Amino acid sequence: MGIAYLIWEPTPAFLDWNVFCIATEEGIGLFDDERKFFFWMENNVYDELVSLLIIFSAGMVAFSGSAQEDEFVQRIRLESLVWATYANYGVLIFAIIFIYGFPFFWVIVVNMFTLLLFFIVRFHWMMHRAEKEMNYEE
Repeated sequence: MGIAYLIWEPTPAFLDWNVFCIATEEGIGLFDDERKFFFWMENNVYDELVSLLIIFSAGMVAFSGSAQEDEFVQRIRLESLVWATYANYGVLIFAIIFIYGFPFFWVIVVNMFTLLLFFIVRFHWMMHRAEKEMNYEE
């Protein structure tokens, strides 16, 4: 659903809801921006729902316990989280240096989810490698 949103930007009409908004800014120029605070507005909540779904589902995948949760698995989990944090900030630093304008905004949006994605991929890859090594030793 997240990839579909990035490609086609669907806005189903049944998801046009009145939502409470803490802050928004309208306008294009530096001085014609109209800032509004604490009000109700109509918004299509498809992107918010997809974002929450990605965060909750990736969080459940990332932090659910494995069948054999021991010190070794916990060490791999911690190392994967540290590695994912480094990779996530590496992407962010690269984007800050080399990407400008509106494409930078999209990198930041996608970067919100890459920490969990990098963690899940690295953790399962390291678990797969460890399992393969244990089978090889037997």
